[in-house]
Amino acid sequence: GIAVEGDVLLVNLSESFRAEIQSWGREGETLLCYSMVNTLCENTGIRRVCFFFEGEQVEYVAGSLYWAGEFMYNIGLAEKGLG
Repeated sequence: GIAVEGDVLLVNLSESFRAEIQSWGREGETLLCYSMVNTLCENTGIRRVCFFFEGEQVEYVAGSLYWAGEFMYNIGLAEKGLG
């Protein structure tokens, strides 16, 4: 599910999606997260994205990102890639 509060998009993901993120590993986790954030923010008026899993914020999923905060659009990550 999704909801908007001001310029923040709240995204609620399933536990099975969380498990899928874990299977991508630490580098894949960053790529997946910012792929979602950049897509959700581009040309929408949304400036930040906040993720929930089964209605709860979690601190870590695969270990490289702190998920309990808000994520901002990061075009630099898309332009330089991870590898």
